[in-house]
Amino acid sequence: MHEALARSATTVAGMLRRKELSSRELTELLLARIDSVNPALNAVVELRREAALRRAAAADEAIVRSGAAGPLHGVPMTIKDSFNVAGLHTTWGNPAFKDFVAGSDATVVRRLEQAGAIIVGKTNLAFMLGDFAQTANELYGVTNNPWDTTRTPGGSSGGAAAALSAGMTFLEYGSDLAGSIRIPASFCGVYGLKPSVEIVPLTGFQPPGPPAGPSDMVYMSAVGPLSRSAGDLRTALRVTGGPEGQAAKAYSWALSPPRHTRLEDFRVGAVLDHERAPVSSEVTALLSNTVDALARAGTTVVEGWPDGVDPVQHYESFGFHVRSARSPPPKVPGPMTTSPSGCRTRHWRGCPPWRHPWGARRADSPSARRSWARSTKTTRRSPLPNCSAR
Repeated sequence: MHEALARSATTVAGMLRRKELSSRELTELLLARIDSVNPALNAVVELRREAALRRAAAADEAIVRSGAAGPLHGVPMTIKDSFNVAGLHTTWGNPAFKDFVAGSDATVVRRLEQAGAIIVGKTNLAFMLGDFAQTANELYGVTNNPWDTTRTPGGSSGGAAAALSAGMTFLEYGSDLAGSIRIPASFCGVYGLKPSVEIVPLTGFQPPGPPAGPSDMVYMSAVGPLSRSAGDLRTALRVTGGPEGQAAKAYSWALSPPRHTRLEDFRVGAVLDHERAPVSSEVTALLSNTVDALARAGTTVVEGWPDGVDPVQHYESFGFHVRSARSPPPKVPGPMTTSPSGCRTRHWRGCPPWRHPWGARRADSPSARRSWARSTKTTRRSPLPNCSAR
């Protein structure tokens, strides 16, 4: 793998501005990496090669002309399938949507491109985002973890996290209700952020069909970045956050500076295990070592849950809200019919049952069942992904 493919998005953006390499060269390297590694991982499900290369060439010309560039100027990246990207399919991993091609960009996509990023393709996800343990659907199949292809990358943004970890993208954007950014990021050894709800607009992030009606999910769901560095998370959130439409006339948003700049000034809470969510010995050792390292660095470590926090009660309450918000199941477009009077009507039918994160039921497909068997294993981390196509 070319060394540039292991760099952070902000690092390569600086290299592009300094003309140490071109955006077209970087994009060609990235596409070659996808061709080499993706067959073993199945993380990237759609590409727009020629359009990406044209945009990369235009980004190089812009730097030559003016030198001015956005914070992600010329940086190629992928994005989770659930975001609309004009000219690409938006399927949510649902065979019912396999032919839907977006006609416009989601707000997140538009803002990333305004910052200079080049969307080269889309990454796999769990069917209708309904699983945080694995990334599998009958349309695109199962995504594997690049550290060990017999194990799961988590879900539902598993394709995003696996692509980042394997050097197939410099930045990603996912979604998170019950851990769909944070769990894959953890399983694949990358960074992931679920911002506070409504910091990043959700426009263009919905299944194909009529706009979704009011839902309690809006105060729980958020979209946010995944990356290989904490600095990239900050950059991505800065360029995608803030209100849109009429709300943008009322208020603005900006990322606040950190409260502290030294580890010894921070207070860190730590919980290593719980009877309702037992932690394996492998994971406990890593968590314990991390806590010890923070303490040695001077950080104030506070063990146990904060006063007034009952994790079991909060877990059950959150599960209730998720189940309530997801019922009834979403509808998908059925066939058009014509009445004797000539009126044309589209009938709607219910989607296949959702796999709830609470219980995380297996998909019915054999590939998903195989992935579920893998998902019970604890992931392990090593210095570099050891996928066979490395």
